[in-house]
Amino acid sequence: MLPLFLPFARFMNSLADAGGSLADLASTVTPPAGRVYASLRKGKVTWPEPSELARDDAVMRKLWDDSVELTGAAP
Repeated sequence: MLPLFLPFARFMNSLADAGGSLADLASTVTPPAGRVYASLRKGKVTWPEPSELARDDAVMRKLWDDSVELTGAAP
């Protein structure tokens, strides 16, 4: 699989950037008002608007229902 990703490596975040940003998000970073989605771009945490699909209530419900069914978790 690695050869498939090599052409994109220059656009990917380093493991150090990803790990450090995740630790910051978990402990010290406060999202801007009204933002709940964080994205790491070029080693920097950004707060973009989620896609239209990600904000679709019907899609959210289907994902939840499918996840409950596949995992056997209680709803």
